[in-house]
Amino acid sequence: MRLGAVLYDNFELLDAYGPLEMFGCLGDDLDIVVIAQHKGPVKSSGGPATLAEYDFSDAPPLDLLLLPGGVGTIPELANPLHLTKCFFPWRAVKATRYIGWNKPAGSMPVNTSLPPV
Repeated sequence: MRLGAVLYDNFELLDAYGPLEMFGCLGDDLDIVVIAQHKGPVKSSGGPATLAEYDFSDAPPLDLLLLPGGVGTIPELANPLHLTKCFFPWRAVKATRYIGWNKPAGSMPVNTSLPPV
């Protein structure tokens, strides 16, 4: 399987690297690639840049798509290329599964698979 992490300027480091750390534990069972509108360094909101190996035109087929959050998400909602290539992944990168990692500010994720205490 292959997971594509799509980055954009001012992405939140933890929102990208938290899930990537977890998925990285799968080892050779999962190939992880980094994609951005343009290949090369993508600056995070915290400062450090991450290297995008692929751009939207040459990204390999994906099974999973990860879109991290952060303040950089807001301008990307007005970016037509990003909207058609990422936020509607079934039309562009043809990912078979989409990982919605973000939660609204102030909300806590709830694990409904645990029995009540």
